[in-house]
Amino acid sequence: MGNLFSADNSVALLLPQALESGGDAVAYPWLAPLPDALGEVEGYAKTSDAHQAAMRASMQAPGDGALLGAALAALAPGVRAVVRWGDLADGVAAKLPPLVGAFAAEAKALVAKKALVEGGAPPAATAALLELLEFLLAFDGAKLVTPCIQNEFAFIKRAAQKDPGATAAILDSNRAPAVSMFIAQASPMLAAAAGAVDAPGAKALGALAAGCAQALQGKKLGDGAASKCCRAMVAALVLVD
Repeated sequence: MGNLFSADNSVALLLPQALESGGDAVAYPWLAPLPDALGEVEGYAKTSDAHQAAMRASMQAPGDGALLGAALAALAPGVRAVVRWGDLADGVAAKLPPLVGAFAAEAKALVAKKALVEGGAPPAATAALLELLEFLLAFDGAKLVTPCIQNEFAFIKRAAQKDPGATAAILDSNRAPAVSMFIAQASPMLAAAAGAVDAPGAKALGALAAGCAQALQGKKLGDGAASKCCRAMVAALVLVD
């Protein structure tokens, strides 16, 4: 990993405190929407049966404007959520490089000190990066097992092609292609983040994954911290693969 992340396990030393502190919403306010987005994608399937019924009714009577309107009304909240997720992915791609750089700086400072200062401030960038990585993996895992998301978005797109006015309040036609490409990917959040990782970022994320593995092998993390560390490690490896 080079001189920055040498064998003195500086990254592994950062992890316990970072895992305990969690992401700092003050220092990194863009982390705030992540739990809501995860809740949306995890809960999406709960409304699928009703949505599918409305879609089928409309498709069976293609000339019935009332049935189309009912289907669009049922699908609108979910489609708006998909658009928000696309915006969030763009934000993640923009914020990831400086966050990884800040994590690297924390690790470099720890190499110089050789140990965390007792009572010192928690490593905020490391904590935020762990939280983001955990979110990326969880979001895409939930999306992967919820095929109705893509099906419902496709229904809206088809309706927009036939009657743009009917869907204008739900989906901006200018943004539809980009959102469609986003949601068509198996792992859209990870894909967006991976596209923002440059060579130094890949090196730092690789070091984070190695530090996570070392911390897990040490068996000093609690169950919750170990689980989070493992998920962050997997996400980091996906981003640099």
